[in-house]
Amino acid sequence: MTQQKKKREMYKLTKMQTRFVIIFASIIALAVVIIPIVLSLVEKRKENTISCKVTISTGLPEIQDYSFKVRYGTKIEEIKTKLQEAAGYYLIGVYSDSERLDSLDNKDKLKQDKTLYLKYDLIFALDNFDDGYAIKGIKSQYLSNENIVIPATHSGKKIIAIANSAFFGNSKIKTVRMSDNIISIGDNAFLNCSKLENIILSNNLESIGTSAFSLCRSLNNIIIPESVKEIKTSAFIECINLKLITIKSLDVYRAMNGDSELDAGYIHKFAEEIKVLKLADDGTNTYINNNYIKTEGEEYNTYTKNLA
Repeated sequence: MTQQKKKREMYKLTKMQTRFVIIFASIIALAVVIIPIVLSLVEKRKENTISCKVTISTGLPEIQDYSFKVRYGTKIEEIKTKLQEAAGYYLIGVYSDSERLDSLDNKDKLKQDKTLYLKYDLIFALDNFDDGYAIKGIKSQYLSNENIVIPATHSGKKIIAIANSAFFGNSKIKTVRMSDNIISIGDNAFLNCSKLENIILSNNLESIGTSAFSLCRSLNNIIIPESVKEIKTSAFIECINLKLITIKSLDVYRAMNGDSELDAGYIHKFAEEIKVLKLADDGTNTYINNNYIKTEGEEYNTYTKNLA
């Protein structure tokens, strides 16, 4: 073979190799573009056609495990919005293991049936109280909470009281809802909670302590349950916007009988309207009879302040 012919053969081989390299590189480049698109389309199809069962293990004896379905690929942050309320608790994290060591990120996606393990922190500090617990305050990291829900139990024991000065001076609280396990509210418990607007008392509450709600100037209405046996000195003094009071307790009705702060803790001082459960309205409260105009109702008698 002549030298010139060898050169031509080498040129042809080099040209073929170059073409092969170009074609192979083009295929690789095309695959790099196409494969993600195909995978994305497959994922989209799964999201539209497949659902996953989520089983929630709360770790709280007060809330049983429960389940619900979500679409394939749902993010943890969206699953969090579907969780049942855990009143009085803050959700620390979502975990993939029962030991709660493997934390899941908000952006992680669920792509199969799975049990998720939650970890909560009670927002309250507790003290032992008789056979249960008393709330002695809100933990410092949760002081900005505006809406407070007091759970019925913690770790299998009832939460039955709110301790003295438990929420003293908390200017963030706007609403409080307590369970029916609460039987006692201590002295100064909500003293000077200036933003407190609404509180739902326990239906088994027996005692409201001295100055318990003093200086709660945003409190506008309250319902006193039948179970309440006493409201102590100054419990509602300077609650200047407490315009509506509903009285279900015969003991409280009878105690509201004058201008003294000893009489039901001054609860009636600024009231423009008092509703009294007919079963508790025995006609012995001369203060209400002398200062309010009575309107009979089916379940309640309504007393409107006589401004004449």
